[in-house]
Amino acid sequence: MEKLTGTLLKIPEIVKSALKSKKAVTQPRLSQVEPQQTVQAKLGVQAQPVVQVATAPPPRKLPGIKIPRKIIIAVAALVVILIILMIAMKLFGGKGTGVFPIASPSPSPRPTPEVEVPSQYADDEDVRKIQENMEALDKELNEAEFRDDRLRIPTLDWEVEFEK
Repeated sequence: MEKLTGTLLKIPEIVKSALKSKKAVTQPRLSQVEPQQTVQAKLGVQAQPVVQVATAPPPRKLPGIKIPRKIIIAVAALVVILIILMIAMKLFGGKGTGVFPIASPSPSPRPTPEVEVPSQYADDEDVRKIQENMEALDKELNEAEFRDDRLRIPTLDWEVEFEK
């Protein structure tokens, strides 16, 4: 019996040491708890320790606007209907035959013809000869075939090694 009483007397000290490690959380509650020794001295009895369980206060309700449940349901239904309509329009809408404006061609300004003033050398025999040679060369270039199917690009050796 004395062993049990000694153990019971040690419990408040064990609890106090455990609570001191969590001081920030339990400090307000420690002031409400009386040590068992003072309770036993007042009553003059050997009693089992009473553990007081402190509960958290009920959560505070934030002030807010109370929206009736019917309005919330109506808004949610409206949003769902709009989403369904948009999906249906995408799937079954087709291309439609809308009226599209056609741009009419705007009149473009016409360049004024340039008046060629003949040079004083236009009748010169040497200038005419040079002009005829240039026209003949231009004609040859236009008729020339620059593509030759017989020529092939040589295959390249890609395995190149460099020595140090």
